[in-house]
Amino acid sequence: MMRGTNDTVTIWNRYRDPNTKKDSWYRHVVQNCSWESEIISGVNGTGAVTGSAYTVQIDQNPNYRDKRTWDALDATGKVLYFTLTPGELIALGDVAFTIDGIAGHTESDAKIALTPDIFTIKVVGDETESYKRAPHYEIAGV
Repeated sequence: MMRGTNDTVTIWNRYRDPNTKKDSWYRHVVQNCSWESEIISGVNGTGAVTGSAYTVQIDQNPNYRDKRTWDALDATGKVLYFTLTPGELIALGDVAFTIDGIAGHTESDAKIALTPDIFTIKVVGDETESYKRAPHYEIAGV
């Protein structure tokens, strides 16, 4: 276990059914995490731009599956296991918000309700090699 991993996060994994072309969201609460955020700023052609950048580290977890493996699971398996994929959501804490695509429970509703403690995953690093002293997954996003 890494030092400083005393946070809990909620991850929403999206699965697009190839037959129905519908999205299903699976909510997972994961403990032993480290959550960090910072304000970033820059300048573009129209002026200054500010935002938040997030980094989350999650201790190696037996319930983690890579995206390809997770996608191949049936609905029961998707409930039991989680994946970390760019484009999906992660929030600080044990969040009960359900995403089901119905008004009030969409991805954008989650972002509105949970800002600033939610972000879209942009990159994921698997740092679980056996030679590492603190195997973990590293997630970054905005």
